[in-house]
Amino acid sequence: MLVEGLDRALLRQVTQEEPFLLADIELLPEMEVSRATKRDLAMVRQAQELFMEYASLVPQMASDVVMHVVGAREPGPLSDYIAQNTQMAFEQKQQLLETQDPRRRMGLLLHYLSRENEILRLEQDIQEKVKESMDKGQRDYYSVLTAKNSRMRSLTFSRPVWSSSRMARAFCRSVFSFLTSVQGRSRQTSR
Repeated sequence: MLVEGLDRALLRQVTQEEPFLLADIELLPEMEVSRATKRDLAMVRQAQELFMEYASLVPQMASDVVMHVVGAREPGPLSDYIAQNTQMAFEQKQQLLETQDPRRRMGLLLHYLSRENEILRLEQDIQEKVKESMDKGQRDYYSVLTAKNSRMRSLTFSRPVWSSSRMARAFCRSVFSFLTSVQGRSRQTSR
């Protein structure tokens, strides 16, 4: 379940816990950006670019979320929206929620989002290296297996089949002769 707050507030006291939570709060008014400066516009664009990179690294990102970020122009609401739609640490999201100044909040978001993208790129590199290593291991195993099979085939089919069966019959005759002679001797000694 996703819950979206309408205002920021400071919790003063929990007055009821059952059957639902009830509390005394103090509303914290949103600090308004008097007019957007060039720096504000640059930070918004930077946040949008970082989020687009984030969305490319996280394949399950919904397209409506990306469209909402691309269309946003205000630093405060954009910071809040991006924070709720990323996998940032809870502590980072909490710090963003507690920051009232939209410009400062956007600065924190840029820092956190840059770091998150860096971690995702590293994860992706690690996954690719593991996959390459596994693929190489499978290729090596297949090569060894193929080499063994070809050696076995060369051993099996290098002699004609009749010659190996003739040898087997000769071996069986000699073993039978040996056993018969041993059995004959044991009968003579027992008499």
